[in-house]
Amino acid sequence: MTNVIIRPATPDDALALNAYRRQSADEPNNMLTYSAGEYTRTVDQERERIVSASTADNQHMLVAEIDGKIVGHCVCAGRRAQGALRHTAGLGIDIHANYRGQGIGRALMQAMLAWARENPVIHRVELEVFTHNTRAIHLYLSLGFVVEGLQRQVYFKYGRFVDVYIMALLVGA
Repeated sequence: MTNVIIRPATPDDALALNAYRRQSADEPNNMLTYSAGEYTRTVDQERERIVSASTADNQHMLVAEIDGKIVGHCVCAGRRAQGALRHTAGLGIDIHANYRGQGIGRALMQAMLAWARENPVIHRVELEVFTHNTRAIHLYLSLGFVVEGLQRQVYFKYGRFVDVYIMALLVGA
């Protein structure tokens, strides 16, 4: 793996992270829930999102950086509601197209799951993945996630309806 730094996102990352997320969304066949032109969060909103993740007890955001450039992003966001669902966190991850297949996604996931396991609030980490994204599915399975269900034709991407698997990992005692 290239010299990659995995670290928590800081408010100073807002501009670069926002540009990275827009670029990822605009990438053809990006395997993300966003399509071209759909990532509309402003830099200020990105900064607020980073601050929220760094101050909430059930959220965390990481970036992967190479030579000062963000090449990956992972967020684990607990439900905002107090009570019955607070322990459940949704996970999202993306890696720049030029850096996939180098272990960066695995490193980000391992760092995020270490945070989740140490967090006294988080018990369940869940994600959705396109059923045709076999590389990501293999990664998630290798980290202990299990497929809990299939949602048919949830997204309209690539000119067609796309199915997703719901996958989850129980991390708490």
